[in-house]
Amino acid sequence: YKTFIRDIALEINRSFQESLLVVYAKGKRDTSNIMILNRAEEIRRDRTFKPCDAVARYQNGLLFIATFEKLEPSQMQMKAESLLRMIKADPEEYYIGISNLHTNLNELGAGINESLSAEKSGEVFPGGSIYFRDIGIFSMLIPSSRDPWTQDFYERIVKPIQSYDEKYHTELFETAVKFIEHDGIVAKAAEALFLHKNTIRYRINKIKELLHMEDSELHFYEQLSITIKLHKIYTR
Repeated sequence: YKTFIRDIALEINRSFQESLLVVYAKGKRDTSNIMILNRAEEIRRDRTFKPCDAVARYQNGLLFIATFEKLEPSQMQMKAESLLRMIKADPEEYYIGISNLHTNLNELGAGINESLSAEKSGEVFPGGSIYFRDIGIFSMLIPSSRDPWTQDFYERIVKPIQSYDEKYHTELFETAVKFIEHDGIVAKAAEALFLHKNTIRYRINKIKELLHMEDSELHFYEQLSITIKLHKIYTR
């Protein structure tokens, strides 16, 4: 498999070197294929673009592969920032994902997937350029989000809450979102929703009751947190 990845990499560019970083920049607004292709061509003509690099259109964005004979981990962030300047990926206009540093061309596939997952994380929680190393549990949730077991887990948590909301015209699910967004701190969730803290406590206890998790605070928070993160992935 590793030999296969290397062969594909060298089909893309015979000048690729061993160490690599991958950047994926996706427009926050719809961009035509022609505009993306034109932007890729501009990058190729830039004087700082190296023969051992590659840039290509992928979906609604640009995938940039930068390779180096050798790049130390301590140089990674400086090099990534340099690449962003070269491709003119303004965080105001793009969601940006940056892979880990890889020191073997066989790991190109991993680098590409990391940059895509990091970009997706930036869509869920916008915050400029996102390094794969910093996206935490999203490094697992994004790749597995289309897995039937993951979807089944999500539905088992979400459906009882949303069904209750529909039946009684309540806002339990919105409360759950704000509760998790504010790290389970009732006072902050109450402030975000302009509600009294006791109202938030009542709603959270009702959610626990619907999920049959009244007696396991840690288990409840853990599962609700994962569910809300999946919800943000699914609704982007």
